[in-house]
Amino acid sequence: MISTEEMNRTSSIKSTSRDVVEFLREERGLCSRCVSFVVADRGDCHSSPLLDSIDERLASSYSDDASDGEDDDDGVDDDDRCCTVCFGVSSSSYQRERVLPAIEESLRPYCRIEKQRGGDAPTRALISADEGNYLMRESPTVNLPWLIGVRARCAIASAKWYLANEAGPSARLGVRLRSAEEAYLRVKEHLRSSLTDLILETLTASDDESDDETGDAESERVAFSQQLHEEEAGYLGIHVLILPPCLPNVDFSSDEDVGDAVTKLVPPSFRAHVQQHKQQIKQNHYRALNPRKRFRGNDPTLKQGGDPRFNLELRTRRSADRKGREDMTKCGELMHEWNATISWLEKNTVLDWLEDNSLGAGDEAGAENGSHGSNEGLSAWMRQLHRRSSQPKETEPKSSRQCSIRAATFRRPFHVRGTYTKSRRDVSQTPFYVAAPIKVSPCSNEDNNEEGRMKDGGRPSKLSKSHTAMVKKGVSSVEEEICPLLALIGCGGISRQNNERACSEGGESEKGGATVYGLCKFHASGREDIDVRMLLPPPSVVEACARSGVVITGRPFVCEIFDAHRMPSARDLEAVVRAVNFRDVATNSSESPCGGEKEIKTDEKGWPTTLVPPDRYHGANPRGVGVSSPLTLASSAAFSGLQSETEEKVKHYGCVCHTSVPIRSNEELLRKLGCSAWDGEGWE
Repeated sequence: MISTEEMNRTSSIKSTSRDVVEFLREERGLCSRCVSFVVADRGDCHSSPLLDSIDERLASSYSDDASDGEDDDDGVDDDDRCCTVCFGVSSSSYQRERVLPAIEESLRPYCRIEKQRGGDAPTRALISADEGNYLMRESPTVNLPWLIGVRARCAIASAKWYLANEAGPSARLGVRLRSAEEAYLRVKEHLRSSLTDLILETLTASDDESDDETGDAESERVAFSQQLHEEEAGYLGIHVLILPPCLPNVDFSSDEDVGDAVTKLVPPSFRAHVQQHKQQIKQNHYRALNPRKRFRGNDPTLKQGGDPRFNLELRTRRSADRKGREDMTKCGELMHEWNATISWLEKNTVLDWLEDNSLGAGDEAGAENGSHGSNEGLSAWMRQLHRRSSQPKETEPKSSRQCSIRAATFRRPFHVRGTYTKSRRDVSQTPFYVAAPIKVSPCSNEDNNEEGRMKDGGRPSKLSKSHTAMVKKGVSSVEEEICPLLALIGCGGISRQNNERACSEGGESEKGGATVYGLCKFHASGREDIDVRMLLPPPSVVEACARSGVVITGRPFVCEIFDAHRMPSARDLEAVVRAVNFRDVATNSSESPCGGEKEIKTDEKGWPTTLVPPDRYHGANPRGVGVSSPLTLASSAAFSGLQSETEEKVKHYGCVCHTSVPIRSNEELLRKLGCSAWDGEGWE
């Protein structure tokens, strides 16, 4: 039995909790979700069945109030009545109308586009398992502004002020308020969870929407092994960046006017805290805008690196910084600094302020009264904020009341495995650059050309200076013959939207030596020099090894593909094999690796260039690179196992020997070498 005293206490707690909820919603402008994140569902009192039912009804009321508030049809725009803590991002209608379109736009290069049912409905990007598109378990990730944590602290201070002035001592003990950091994390987790459900509900193709019209659906379907699913190889990741409202771009007459505008976004105590640590905040912002170079050296090839989530934030920072410097007005530099500070608040800055604020170092309003005075000052600021947001001025731009939404979709790396052959002596395995001296004339820019650097029929000028530049060796490389075709034909291209400097798919490409996220990387099991061919053994050796269970198809390689537009199917990979093996055969037949010559020719060093039988290499690529069929999707273990294969594999070496003494027959050669002949089965 529950005593009368306990029932009265429970009833008082329930009434006080309801009053706090109503106060935060009506007087401080919090949405129902944020109220539930600030006010805990359970008080610090003894558990009982009655209290459990109270908690359930209280939580249910929060949910019901939230759903009622989302679809209010009272003629007030949602943007004009957004929450004073979360700016409305907790609302499902806000997520559907503002966040989801940004996510869908970033998904379009990776997914099939389908027209929605019904009339002239717009097209929609759908995530389909048939195309090998799956969503990462942790997606979408969200970068939420820490300004929400600052305002959550103000809401908590408002609730404490209300309890201290309106509620009795016993009721105050039964109402538990969460910390500002905990409220911020709950807003973030709620947004991430809601967006996940919304994406699965809206942008994911159902099983009955599979496209089986071609009749070859099985070859078009991307085959995922259990290992690939466990590694989330090629899965899609989504990152959402939410930036808080910024200061309006108006011509402030003085620094004091800028300060007053800042106080409308953050409480005065936080503004003072930022000014106190202004130098450190500016240094951190500068470091974020100018990250350290990841790779050293002058190699002009592209390097893979970076994180698409960090790159999205870096591009947004740089764009805002560039725009802010271009739109300088009077007091514009100060306004630009405050916009950067508020938009990119760091966690440590906010937590330091929360710690100082909890110790009583608060606003001017009531600072003499310690912690109670701080709560009163923050509550008063929250009241003014609610009044301004509920009655916005017509001249006030929406950018000062709305959050900015950015989204990035990227594909995790996956691996394609195969083997290759190389039948030319002027093709390297990877692009091969060496430093070579060049002559540069110290003349003016208009004369700094080939004619200006040379005189007297092409001899270098005496005034020219010696410099070095990276010069490419060979006509091509194995990597350059395989990776571009695998990326274009097999994967539909590589996205360039997630690089540190995004560029349009048809626009200017990245400069040589740049670091990019989207790239097809080539890894091989060992390597050969540029003037060494990589051939298959003679057919008799291949057949003898096959009888022993050893299949020889060339040197193993693995391509690691980052941010591909699509996952390759078996048909796509077979098309890649044909494209590599028969690249430009019709237009470059004179460059065929076997060439059809009748006589042995010598290179510039006088070494004989022997003919290569067609059964010693794959395909007929004029640059001498061929791959075996089939190329297959592989797990990350295929890449890590390349080095172990180097230690265990059997290699067959061949060389060209030049002798000044003529050798007239094979018997004479064997006699001089002191070895036996190969009869196709083994050594005699």
